[in-house]
Amino acid sequence: MVETVLVYTLKRAYRFLFLILFLPLVAFCSKQSAPVFDDAEFKELTVSLFSSNSVNHQSAAVHKDYCVMITDTRSSFYLYNLVQKKLVCGLELTPGEGKDFMGYTLFHCNQSSFGVDYYDESDYFPLLYISQRAGSDRRCFMEVYRICPSSDGGGTDFTSMAVELVQTVFFPQMSVTNCLGNVNCVIDTVNRKMYTYSRNNDVLDPNYGFCKISCFDIPDLKEDIVYL
Repeated sequence: MVETVLVYTLKRAYRFLFLILFLPLVAFCSKQSAPVFDDAEFKELTVSLFSSNSVNHQSAAVHKDYCVMITDTRSSFYLYNLVQKKLVCGLELTPGEGKDFMGYTLFHCNQSSFGVDYYDESDYFPLLYISQRAGSDRRCFMEVYRICPSSDGGGTDFTSMAVELVQTVFFPQMSVTNCLGNVNCVIDTVNRKMYTYSRNNDVLDPNYGFCKISCFDIPDLKEDIVYL
């Protein structure tokens, strides 16, 4: 009992000391480096929920006047109008049954990014790339989606949307040496490249958490499934 009280007291003292030492540093850094936004340049976007299926927005991708946000479980897409600063519509996907190598659901969005190519020349949005964690084969993968919004008047004031999976890209099998676990991928639209930020996910290895940045060519859309 005495040891328990002592440990609890030490923990509280440690937290108090941490706050005393850390908070002034945060205040100093914020004061020195915080950017200044003009009201005409910076507009607040209120992120609101469209459904109760999932509550965590994980990533977002912006194209022209619209922002597509994907929830943590990657089962819900949300379309925001950035000019009107409002939620336009939401779309729920049916979660799959797949699990990753640690037993977690595969329906998880690590990172989303619009690419260069359009599935059809009449599409408003370019293809959307969503990177995810590895499955049981220890290969992280990325799904490529076509976003199909629609409007009542036929213009770009959208009221609803649909998504279509057009390609699945599998990264090389993760290992301790290549550190291709938990891949987050962004698209370089200028040089037509994919850049990934990944890490070693093997918790038993002393280099656990060791991070790596890799570069890949954007796969051609001729194949539905691609192995890099």
